Amino acid sequence: MRKKGGMELSINAIVILIIAMVVLGIGILFIRGMFAKAQTTTFKALSAQDTANPASADRPFMADREVTLSPTNPTATVAVSAYNVLSGSSPVNITLTGCKNSTGGDVNTTPGSLVQAIGYTPVTGTLSASSFSGYQTTISMLKNTTGQYLFKAGDVLACNLDATIGTGTTASTYPATVIVKIAAS
Repeated sequence: MRKKGGMELSINAIVILIIAMVVLGIGILFIRGMFAKAQTTTFKALSAQDTANPASADRPFMADREVTLSPTNPTATVAVSAYNVLSGSSPVNITLTGCKNSTGGDVNTTPGSLVQAIGYTPVTGTLSASSFSGYQTTISMLKNTTGQYLFKAGDVLACNLDATIGTGTTASTYPATVIVKIAAS
């Protein structure tokens, strides 16, 4: 009799242990899922908050209004954001289309040119329908073939960025202007 009672007790303990492990596993999965959702929500909120001028349906492309370059800091980060007004997922391409100096003259922005004065990192991505995304790119002051910058302190450039959202006949292009100020070292 004693042996049978001892056996029943150990089987009950094993069953209770298995049920406890299953409940614990379900609880861990539930908590892990909640933290993943909270993390995603936090990142979405932070990216919207970090974008000073988020794009919207009314203004599908936004960019920082002004950046400053200098010989000691010849590259600046530019925050841009684009909003997809189209009904489906669409590609977005953001490019530098040109810069003008304070007298209205063109500044060479042609990549690979020997006299290229301003460099830019193009942005590409994909936007879901009716959503916006923020991106970071750079605008750089480049040296000429003699190792000199073509700008001096006090120069001001107006650089045009274009965001093309969509492809083919559904593509739309939206402009934005970034003022580039040249500072002393």
